Amino acid sequence: MSTLSVLPEGQDNNIEVTQEDQNKINEFSKLILRQEKIKVMLDSLHDEKEYIDELSLELELMDEDEKLPYKLGDSAFINMKVGKIIKLLEKDLEEMNTKEEELAKQVDDLEETLKELKKTLYAKFGNNINMER
Repeated sequence: MSTLSVLPEGQDNNIEVTQEDQNKINEFSKLILRQEKIKVMLDSLHDEKEYIDELSLELELMDEDEKLPYKLGDSAFINMKVGKIIKLLEKDLEEMNTKEEELAKQVDDLEETLKELKKTLYAKFGNNINMER
């Protein structure tokens, strides 16, 4: 009876995987997924900021006393003066910048944790484990 091995020929795996090791591997996987999710949120936030910047530039070309519909919440629109809309958009951009900084910090923190887990797991398993994305 032959055995199927994914290791290169001549390389044997005699390393025991403990529950603690498995927990670290699982944690690494969860953190990778969380980091990717946050990066998607960052990309979306960045795109939204660009749209608001472009909109603000267009609105600045208009008469400040002209009224336009402005969306509040998910489905309510009210007519507001362009000057007021520009101020609200500036406030939205400030909030988005704060949110972007928070998300970027989360990505950095996760990256540090991932590096530590990767270092620990590679120290034990060497080439027997692949922690690359």
